[in-house]
Amino acid sequence: MTDIRSTFFARSMLGRKTNMIDQDAVIKQCAKLAYRDMLTAGRFFPLPGIIGDNCNRFIEMLEKANFEYSRKLIDDAKTLFGESEVILGKDNRYATRFGLAQKLVNMTFKYLYVFSNYVDKAIDYSGCDCPLDSVVLAHFPEIKCSWSKISPEEYDECQKMIKERLDHTSPLNDDMESLGNLAFDFDVW
Repeated sequence: MTDIRSTFFARSMLGRKTNMIDQDAVIKQCAKLAYRDMLTAGRFFPLPGIIGDNCNRFIEMLEKANFEYSRKLIDDAKTLFGESEVILGKDNRYATRFGLAQKLVNMTFKYLYVFSNYVDKAIDYSGCDCPLDSVVLAHFPEIKCSWSKISPEEYDECQKMIKERLDHTSPLNDDMESLGNLAFDFDVW
């Protein structure tokens, strides 16, 4: 059972109209929140589909994967952003499908964890990656690209550095220990 503060927080994030006892509604809102986070950079680029359609397609991918985190899920989610790996915008701006997909996938798992009191899924978060954004990347000045332009190779390198940083951090509490690289996001945010 959740307390009144947790319920208020959940309703303020997921929307007052979200039926908090309907886990499918909560999962959909988690995906929508993650999609909006991805749009902090993605809004500059012509992305196919609309938020609701892409979120529904992404939730189908999650269901097919039995809500199991994997980097394959990132590769699958790239299809939501068209066929070309580089998405061109105005004024020489660009993003990579991989950069946008990692943000969507990783933030969705972060929100699923945050709202796990409302989602009855046996999700193993221990293999999750840390969502990359400017706050996280600021801790790794050797990574020269932005999260929206990151390549799979740069992403792998960054996740390795995050794991090393977590391995050298003083003991994490039990909740943080169970989150894999996702723990770094909670630590630096």
